[in-house]
Amino acid sequence: MRTRRWMTPPTRTTLGRSASSQTIAGLGRVATLGLLALSAACGDADPARPRALAPTSRASAEVVPGSQVYIDTPPPIVVEATGPDGAVVAFATPNAYDVDGNALPVQCDAPSPTLFPFGSTNVICFAVDAAGNSKNTHFTVRVQDTTNPQLTMPPTQVVQAAPGAQEASVSFTVHASDVADPDVQIVCDAESGAMFPIGTTQVTCAAYDNFWNSASGSFLVVVESVPTFAFTGFFQPVANDGVFNVVKAGSAIPVKFSLDGNRGLAILKSGSPSATTVSCVSEAAQSAVGETVAASGNSLSYDAATDQYIYVWKSEKGWAGGCRRLDVTLTDGRTKSAFFRFTR
Repeated sequence: MRTRRWMTPPTRTTLGRSASSQTIAGLGRVATLGLLALSAACGDADPARPRALAPTSRASAEVVPGSQVYIDTPPPIVVEATGPDGAVVAFATPNAYDVDGNALPVQCDAPSPTLFPFGSTNVICFAVDAAGNSKNTHFTVRVQDTTNPQLTMPPTQVVQAAPGAQEASVSFTVHASDVADPDVQIVCDAESGAMFPIGTTQVTCAAYDNFWNSASGSFLVVVESVPTFAFTGFFQPVANDGVFNVVKAGSAIPVKFSLDGNRGLAILKSGSPSATTVSCVSEAAQSAVGETVAASGNSLSYDAATDQYIYVWKSEKGWAGGCRRLDVTLTDGRTKSAFFRFTR
């Protein structure tokens, strides 16, 4: 809404019979003009009447304000930062008017829009009327960062401790981002790669930006103990203690063992069992494998009636005339081996 203010009109003075003072717009001077004491050419040549004084030159005339400028004062502007350098802010130029209510152009010492840094910046604007009168105003633009960082926590970390160990090293990664701070500080109550005990541990982390805005989160670390099995060796038809088990190449051999109960089928370490070529020791003890089964590949099963695991190992016909060592490694790290001589 425009607000117009009006100056007090110039006062009249008496010169001769009467006279008036008139403001000459644009000059800011007051020129006294005799309105009633006129020359004889106007039909008034009475010498008894006082005559108007002749106006003085512009240079010697009294200088008084001939106009006045009115300019609005905008309210403070507060914005949230949009980047590490602050925020681009657009603002409306204040309104300004002269004494007659005419709008005046306004100039500010910062363009709109422009990038403002963090903190408060004073913007000065001013307007000038046709008479050269000017007036300024100012307002502040405050750029702040009150937004918390974004913190991304890892999922639950599940690891297994080494056989017989009571703790395990766990590595993890926590991410954080912030609009105004590209280098957010992350602090956790446990470091990545630290040792965690068997069981479940909660890890809490917090992220802080340059203005101490913060975010926090947590995740779980689960360290599982590896069960220890009562693995004493193999049952018949496979012999232990370095004896070479003699069997026809291509046969499927039932390798039987017990773990003192059903421990599930996830008992073998990854990559186990494995077969390695070894030298056939002629003087080593030998034992014929008295039982084979029909099978097209390897398999693991549990027989509750005998409390035995049965790993069916399918040998290859190409192994004829050679020897192999079969290594069975469990998840607790224990390994048992058996030797085989393959015939045609």
